[in-house]
Amino acid sequence: MTDPEKRIRDALADRTETPGAGHDAAVLAAARAYASERRAKPRWYVPVSLAASLALGVLVGRAIDSGGAPGAEPVPLFVPLEATRGATAQSVPVEQADPDSWYRYIQELVVAGERVEAAAHLERFNALHPDYIYQP
Repeated sequence: MTDPEKRIRDALADRTETPGAGHDAAVLAAARAYASERRAKPRWYVPVSLAASLALGVLVGRAIDSGGAPGAEPVPLFVPLEATRGATAQSVPVEQADPDSWYRYIQELVVAGERVEAAAHLERFNALHPDYIYQP
């Protein structure tokens, strides 16, 4: 141990005085004052900020997803036709497509990971063919 460390340790070991009752009373009074000050502050801003963020999230979500709003014109959807060798790729509107081939196309979209497009197709499919039963 070095000489400065030894002096500090000796000084702390020889110290016999402890904080008095006045010190304890001052610390207790400061803690009570802080606690009463914390209780006096209004906490209304937390629920208000949560409600405001929720309302903002709902409004932004509706603005982004305005395609499905009531009264909005539906987005035109197409089903690709089976292309043969040498033929150009063709598609047919979903309203004119065969329900079986359209349903298979929706399944292909799901397998390919195109879940947003598949959901749009499936929603329109269910609207146009509510009684359709899949026959594999």
